[in-house]
Amino acid sequence: MTYSARFIEEPPELTPRHAAMFYTHCSNTVGEKPFAYVPHTWSFPAPLDYPDWMRPSPYLAEVPLPVGVGPLWMYELLTAPPQAFAPWVADLRVSHDRIIPLIPDIWGYAGLGIVSERALHLLEELFPGGSYFWPARILSKGGTPLDRPFFHWVQRHNLTFRNVTANTLETEQGRKLPSIPLTYMFRAIDDDRGRYDILHNSALRDFLQTLPFWTGNLKCDVPVYRAETFRVLKAAGLTGLREVRKTHEDYQVKRGEFIGVIP
Repeated sequence: MTYSARFIEEPPELTPRHAAMFYTHCSNTVGEKPFAYVPHTWSFPAPLDYPDWMRPSPYLAEVPLPVGVGPLWMYELLTAPPQAFAPWVADLRVSHDRIIPLIPDIWGYAGLGIVSERALHLLEELFPGGSYFWPARILSKGGTPLDRPFFHWVQRHNLTFRNVTANTLETEQGRKLPSIPLTYMFRAIDDDRGRYDILHNSALRDFLQTLPFWTGNLKCDVPVYRAETFRVLKAAGLTGLREVRKTHEDYQVKRGEFIGVIP
């Protein structure tokens, strides 16, 4: 059942539909239309080049990657205080109260994840210290805060592709690389060459297997999960984790399908 152009009623699936090494958000259940934003600051939604976040940033500590990963990647640990996220924060007012019971456990907007209390506890259990959480205010159509608590979710482990090849599927020597199936074009890494590397760089893939979840380019509304993390979240019956239904090359992600697979 759909209550707006993008709001989906989603029966949870308890097991992954596809075998994969990683699973990534490529959309979410809610979109934008079911809510009105009530910003706390004039700058909402803040751009990723907001001054305090430009490199070098006081909020991001670069951590060395294994040598075999190569020079194209930067790995950072978020050390920001909660007030650093103020430009991203807004209350959300629902467009109709009938969608309130359908708000999923994991979703996001404007660069921030939003999770239910149940999801928060499980994410923290799976990756202690791997996230920041703080309360998110969601309001009824009449402006009353919901009884069900939700929280902003920021993944602290951030991966950035250095974009030395100008967003082309080309090696440093100019050799063209094979095209990437559309299903794998996930939003956390929005550079074609970076996506290719995640599919084929074994040292990078081995390193990412050490992280229960992470994000790319500070896009905390589209986290990436390793397979075991995703399996546990699905088994818990959390909503917001509905996978794409097909994986062949010409498949486009459809409305109501929120998770892409990375084999």
